[in-house]
Amino acid sequence: MNIAVGIVAHVDRIKQAADLAHRLAPATLHLDDSSLGTYANHRRALLAASTSDASHAVILEDDAEPITDFLHNVAQAIEQRPEHLIGMYVGTGHPRLVQPEIAEAVKDAGPFLTLSKQRTLRWGVATVYPVADLAHVIERADQLDGIAADRRLGAWHGEQGRIVYTWPSLVDHKDLPQVTPEHQGRAVPRRAWRVGAPRW
Repeated sequence: MNIAVGIVAHVDRIKQAADLAHRLAPATLHLDDSSLGTYANHRRALLAASTSDASHAVILEDDAEPITDFLHNVAQAIEQRPEHLIGMYVGTGHPRLVQPEIAEAVKDAGPFLTLSKQRTLRWGVATVYPVADLAHVIERADQLDGIAADRRLGAWHGEQGRIVYTWPSLVDHKDLPQVTPEHQGRAVPRRAWRVGAPRW
């Protein structure tokens, strides 16, 4: 298994993004000054991964807080779900309409949680993509202008019924002031339901 790690970041958070890239080295750093936007920067990171010899791309946003032994746990997740898009964060505040389904799903979850009513990715904080699928991911996402970046990025795998989330989450979310225009004004807290290493 060969994993390509990409960090998508805003220039205003360059220090924490560089620290995260160093911690998860070797990792590529993809910076945006708001001229690209969230989706375009994720797209750029996925395109870079698609030209590597990696089997899977791990994309993290600059405000992700990985657990200890993060990459070891990522490898465990890939080993069990190699053909899935794997979300590594499940949020408590946003989107609100998803919260009742999460509350029901966590009763039987572990080491993966499936949200059967949500046919796309809901959180793009930290995600694993099979590199073999990236052309499909990007092609489908490019058709969905006008919706949130995480939903665009998860559309193709959602249509295949191949999205799972690690349970508990492998990252938490630093609840920092928003720096991208499309996210400014969001007031709900951005924290994970539960963070830690799953029982593989």
